[in-house]
Amino acid sequence: MNIFDLYTADLGGVKLIEASAGTGKTFTLSGLYIRYIVEKKLTPDKILVLTFTKAATAELKTRLRQQLIQCRNHLQDREIVDKAKQPQLYNLYESYRKQQTAIKYIELALICFDQAAIFTINGFCQKIIDDFNSDCGSPVFKELIVKKEQVKKYVYKFWRKQQKNTPQEFLAIIPPIDKVINKINGLLNKSHYRQVKPAINWHDTQKIYDIYCELAIQWQEQQQELLDYILSGDFHGGSYKIAARDNYAQDMVNFFSNFNGKVVRFCASYIESKLLKNSTLKPMPKFFGAFEQFYNQVIYTYPTQSTGNNLAISYMYECYKYVQQQLTTLRVEQGKFDYSDQIKVVHTSISSNPRLVNNIASQWQCIMVDEFQDTDNMQLDIFDKCFNDGKHDLIYVGDPKQAIYDFRGADVFVYNHAKKQTKQQFNLSTNWRSSDKMLAASNAMFNFPQSFKFPWLEFTASTPKVDQHMQLQDIYPPVAILDCEQESRKSMLATEIKRFLAAAQINQKAIQPENCAILVNYNKDALELYEYLLSQAIAVSLWSESGVFATQVAKQLYYLIRAINHPTQSNIFTTLHGMFFAVNLNKLPQLDMEKALSEFIDYRIASNSTNIVKVIEQIFDTKQVQARLLQRIDGERHFADLLHIIELLQEQIDLGNNHNQLQQWLATQIQQVETMENDELRKRRIESDSKKISIMTIHKSKGLEFEHIFIPYADKIKDSGSNENINLRASLATHDENDRGVLYWQHSKTAQKSHRFEKQAENIRNLYVAITRAKHRVYIGVDTTASSYKKLPITQLLNNIIDETKLCATVNPTKVYAKNQNITTTKLAKPNTFNRNLSKPQSIYSFSALMRKQSISHETTTEDVVADTLLDYNNYFQFPKGSTSGTMQHEILENLAFDSNITQISTEVIKQLKKYDFEHKWHDCLIQQINKILNTQLWANGCSLAQVQHSIDEMEFMLPIDSITNKQISSWLTQHRKTHTVFKQDKLAGYLTGFIDLVFEFNNKYYVVDYKSNYLGSTYKDYSTKNLKQAMQQHYYDLQYLLYCVALVKFLQITVNGFNYQQHFGGIAYLFTRGISGKPGQGIYTNKPDIKLINHMIGAFNVR
Repeated sequence: MNIFDLYTADLGGVKLIEASAGTGKTFTLSGLYIRYIVEKKLTPDKILVLTFTKAATAELKTRLRQQLIQCRNHLQDREIVDKAKQPQLYNLYESYRKQQTAIKYIELALICFDQAAIFTINGFCQKIIDDFNSDCGSPVFKELIVKKEQVKKYVYKFWRKQQKNTPQEFLAIIPPIDKVINKINGLLNKSHYRQVKPAINWHDTQKIYDIYCELAIQWQEQQQELLDYILSGDFHGGSYKIAARDNYAQDMVNFFSNFNGKVVRFCASYIESKLLKNSTLKPMPKFFGAFEQFYNQVIYTYPTQSTGNNLAISYMYECYKYVQQQLTTLRVEQGKFDYSDQIKVVHTSISSNPRLVNNIASQWQCIMVDEFQDTDNMQLDIFDKCFNDGKHDLIYVGDPKQAIYDFRGADVFVYNHAKKQTKQQFNLSTNWRSSDKMLAASNAMFNFPQSFKFPWLEFTASTPKVDQHMQLQDIYPPVAILDCEQESRKSMLATEIKRFLAAAQINQKAIQPENCAILVNYNKDALELYEYLLSQAIAVSLWSESGVFATQVAKQLYYLIRAINHPTQSNIFTTLHGMFFAVNLNKLPQLDMEKALSEFIDYRIASNSTNIVKVIEQIFDTKQVQARLLQRIDGERHFADLLHIIELLQEQIDLGNNHNQLQQWLATQIQQVETMENDELRKRRIESDSKKISIMTIHKSKGLEFEHIFIPYADKIKDSGSNENINLRASLATHDENDRGVLYWQHSKTAQKSHRFEKQAENIRNLYVAITRAKHRVYIGVDTTASSYKKLPITQLLNNIIDETKLCATVNPTKVYAKNQNITTTKLAKPNTFNRNLSKPQSIYSFSALMRKQSISHETTTEDVVADTLLDYNNYFQFPKGSTSGTMQHEILENLAFDSNITQISTEVIKQLKKYDFEHKWHDCLIQQINKILNTQLWANGCSLAQVQHSIDEMEFMLPIDSITNKQISSWLTQHRKTHTVFKQDKLAGYLTGFIDLVFEFNNKYYVVDYKSNYLGSTYKDYSTKNLKQAMQQHYYDLQYLLYCVALVKFLQITVNGFNYQQHFGGIAYLFTRGISGKPGQGIYTNKPDIKLINHMIGAFNVR
C-alpha cells in the first residue's frame, strides 16, 4: 500500500485511504476538499462529503470552512502556514500562487459554503427521499422511534399470540422474553444478511406436538418393556446399567416434560452402536426408531454432548420476522421510522430504478466517505451503483482497525470487500497525535503477524511527527500496568491518579485533570468508577450512554412521586431518607409522622389541581433541595440529571399523562434503562467538565484524544455470547468465505466458532481504539494471576513490550519495605463476642398471596365465553374477559376525570384499546359503558362518580402484623358474614400490603371503591344483589374490603381531626362493571362493616 501524499496525489477515480489512529484523517479530507475546489473548479454543493454521526458532520463542516479560510489567508499573505509543521499544506498552498484563479475559487467556495453537501449517511438518504420522493415509492417519515421500545412491544405481542394455540410444553422451552428482545433487537441491524432458516417451521408445531404426544403415551404404556429391552442386551461396558434403571426412566420423564434429560440412549442407532460384536438381540421395538426420528428433528447435539432445541430457534426466527413486518407496517402506515429505514428505502429504490440512480449521480461529481470502516453492505451498494461508474471521483477514508460499531450494523467485512475492488490504495504514515515514546509502545504492541486476526487487516507501524517538544516527566514509561484483582482495581486506580496528578509533569508543568480520560467497555463500570472516584475526592465527569434513568436521581425522583401519589409511612420514609431530603436513618423513628403525612397529603391534593412537576418544583424550593444537592462533591452531576429528568416528565404531562401514569412511566424508564442506548433524549447531559477527568466508554471515545488514558478493566472484554442460553447463542450473525454476512437460525458449531473468532477480533480493535487515544501515557488494568489471563486479547499485546523497560512497567502503588526492616506491631485486644439473636427477615403479604390456599372456582377463559358464537360488539357482556381487559378498564377509569364528557371518554378509550391490542370495534360499546359507570348512582339516593371532586387513585397501604392466625381470619369472616367460615392460611407475621382502587370523599364521608370486571352472566339479572354477594364471598372480596377498611380507617384516625367512624365513614362500593345498567345500585355491591369488627381487626394488626 502506497503512502498518500496530499500534495502530489492524482485526483480522479476511486481511492481508498487507510488512516490509522492519529494520522490526520480529517486533515487529509480537508486538503483534498481544497484541491477539488481549486484544481477541479468544483463548488461545495458538487462535493458530497459523508460521515456517520451528527457530531462528526458538524466538526467536518467547521474544519472544511477553516481550511478554506486558512488557504485564502495564506495566498493573501495574511497568515502563512508553518512549513516545518505542515510541509504538505505549505507546498500545496504555495503551488496555488501560480494559479491566478485559485483565490477566486476559494472566495467563491466560502461565499456559497452554506450550500455545502456535507451529511450523515442518514441525512444523505433523507435528502434523496425528499428530492425524489415518487421514485423512492413516496415514503413519509413523520416520527423517529426508539426501535428497542417498539421491538419489546412486538415481541410481547407475538408471545401473547402464541399462548392461544401453542402447546405449553413447547412454550416452556422459549428463552426468557427479555433475552429474546435483546437478541432480536441486535439482529435486526443485520436484516440484509443472507438468512439460514431454522431446521423446523414454527407453523408445523401442531404436527410435531401430535408426534410428541403419541411418543409420550407409548412411553407411559411400554416403559417397563422398553427398559427391559435396553438392559437385557450385550452392550459395551457401561453403556446400560441395571442399577441406573430408575435414572433412565426419570430422564425420559424429564424429556417429555421440559426436553431435558440424557435420552439419546433411547435412539435406535445409539442402541445398535453399543452392541458387542456377534451379539444377538431380539427385534427392536418400533418406539426407539420413532423416538430417534423425533429426537433428531427437535434436538441438536453438539460435539460436547450439550443439546440445543430447534423449536426454540424456530420460535425466535418467527418472532424476528413478525417484528420486522410490524416495524415495516409502522413506517408505511404511520410514518414512524428508525434510522436504518432511510437507508433501506434508498437501497431498495435504486435496485430497480435506473432513473433514480441517474438522478442521484447527476447531483455530485466528487464523493468523499469518511469513517468508511463503519459502513455496511447496503451503503456500499448505494455508493457503487450511483457513483462507481468511471465518471465520478469516489474517495473512501477509514481505518478497519477502528471498526467497533458492529452493534449498530457496521460491517468491517464490507470494508475489505471494497478494498479488494479498489486499485488505488493508500495509507497515511505519520502519527500527529502521540509522542514518539507512546507511539513506539503502541507500534510494538500491535506490530506482529495477524495482530488483528484477519490476514487482510494488516497493521502498519506509523512514524512519529518531527516536532516532539512536549515530553512527559514521570517515574513510569508510556505504558503503565495496574496489576491486581478486578475487585481492587478501583482503589489502585484512585491511588495512582492522585500520585500521577501530584508528581508527573509535561515540560515542567503539572498534569491537568481535563487532559486525562478513563475508558471502559461497559456503562455500568463507568457509573461505578464515577461514584467511587468522587468518594475519593477525585474530580471526574461522566460521559454516560447508559441513560439519565440509570442514575440515583431518577430513582429518588420516582420515590418522591410515589410518596406524593400514595402517601404511606413506608413511601414517605423512603423518600425522606434519600438524597433530596437527607434525613438520617436513625432520626426517622423520631420524625413527626403526623406532620409528614399531612404535608404529603397536601402535596397529593395540590397535584390534583395542578401538574405534579410544579408541586415537585415547589417542594424543592421550600425544602432547599438544590442547595443540598450542590453541597455534595457530585452535586453538579446530580443537579444536571435532576433538571433533565424533570424536563422529560413535563413532556409526558404535555402528552396528557396524569400523575399515576407519570409514576408508571418513570418506573418503566428506570426498569428499561439498558434499552435506551439510541435515545438521545434519555442520554445524560454532561455537567461542566472543567478541571475534571473524563469517564466514558471506549465507543464514546472514538475520534477523541487525550494526553493520558486509563483503561482500568482491559481484562473485561465484550462477551461473544458464551454465557447465553444455548438456543439464544445459536441465533447469530457471522460471515461466509466471501465476506458476506449470514444470519444463522440454526444450531451450528461452525457458525458459532466463526462468530466467536469475529468477536475476538473486535475486542482487539476495541483495545486499539482505547490505547491510541493517548498522547503520552496509557494505564492498562489487568490481573496477571487470573486463570483466564493467558487467553485475553490484552495479554499478547502486553507480552510484546513487557520486557521493554523503556516502554512498559508495572505500577506499584504500595510502600515496599526492605528485607529484615524492623516493623513495630501492637497486640490487638480480644474482640467482643456477638450474642444477640438475629430476627428472621419480615415477610410481606398481599391479598393475592392470601388467596392462593383458598379453593376458588376461577372464571372460564375468554374463549369459553365466546366460543362458536358471533361477537356482538355492542354487547358489553361479551367484552373479552381476563386480566388484560380488567387492567385496561382500571386504567381508563384511573386516567379519566370523573366528570369527563363523551368526547374525552372516547379519546381515552381509543388510546387504551390500541395500547392493549383490543379491536377498535369495541369502541362505541366501551364509551357507553364507561359513561354509565361514571354517571350511575352508587346506591339509592347516593352520589355517582361524576359528582366526586376529591379522590385518590390506587392508594397504597401497609399493615404491620405481629402474628395473625387462620383462626382469627376465619372468625372475622364468620362475624361479618354471620355464617361459619373456614379460611386456610399459615400463620402471618410481617406486613400486609395492597392498593385501594379508589378512595373518595363526598358530603364529609369517605368511601372505598373497587372495580371488578368479573363475568357473572349475560343479563343484568345475573348481577343481582344476591349474585353479587355470592361472588363477593366466593372470591373473598369481603375479606379484601375489610382489610381496606382497616387501613383507611386507621389512616383517617391519624390525619382527620375528630374522625368518627359512624359519622365520617360511608362504606365500600364494589362496581361489577359488566352489570352496571345505569339504574341506581345495579351491579354495585355496597356495605359498611360493623365498627366493633374494624376496631378488633385494627388491634389484631397492631396498627398504631
